[in-house]
Amino acid sequence: EREDNYEQVRYYMELLRKIGYKNVSGYLWYVYKNEIKEVWKTALHSLNSDIINKTKKEYLRYDTIS
Repeated sequence: EREDNYEQVRYYMELLRKIGYKNVSGYLWYVYKNEIKEVWKTALHSLNSDIINKTKKEYLRYDTIS
């Protein structure tokens, strides 16, 4: 489990809220352990801006790889 995985899901959750979805939930599924972890509904504005920028960069990196 890495904190940046949680941060990435929080980022997606916030994007869904911004486009109008309500009651957004986020989960991480660790396939090899067969564990599902809930990602708490922490708003991005309460996160450190460095973390937000890092998450955005990671998203862009993942997006260009796939």
